[in-house]
Amino acid sequence: MNRLQVLFLVLLIGFVAILWLGTGHVSSPSVSSVVEPETQITRIEKPLIIPVAGIRPEQLIDTFTASRSEGRTHDAIDIMAPAETPVLAAADGQIQKLWLSERGGTSIYQQSTDQKLIFYYAHLARYADGLTEGKQVRQG
Repeated sequence: MNRLQVLFLVLLIGFVAILWLGTGHVSSPSVSSVVEPETQITRIEKPLIIPVAGIRPEQLIDTFTASRSEGRTHDAIDIMAPAETPVLAAADGQIQKLWLSERGGTSIYQQSTDQKLIFYYAHLARYADGLTEGKQVRQG
């Protein structure tokens, strides 16, 4: 296996991590106009899925609030997988933003259908064919 095949795809799902770990802290200034951080989550229509093909719950490692450079904390969970592993929608929703960020690389912001959650997927190898801002996506 060469070095490129060994590279890992890291997926950051900040808002999923918030839901799983219940911290209530949200920081995503680039989508702040989409949903207010103080929004109370009262009900989820379907349980969320782990949005990386083939990853089981027992494989998740809690990286939420891990230290980062410049005194930052990591408000997300990294889900490690081999490069090019398919990334799945954690829930039904709409793609709000496709973005190349300095720290997150190739990234996606997805809003849940009830407009209460934003899912942030980052460090992606590429976007799925046909993925566009405004596109409705189904879980999985």
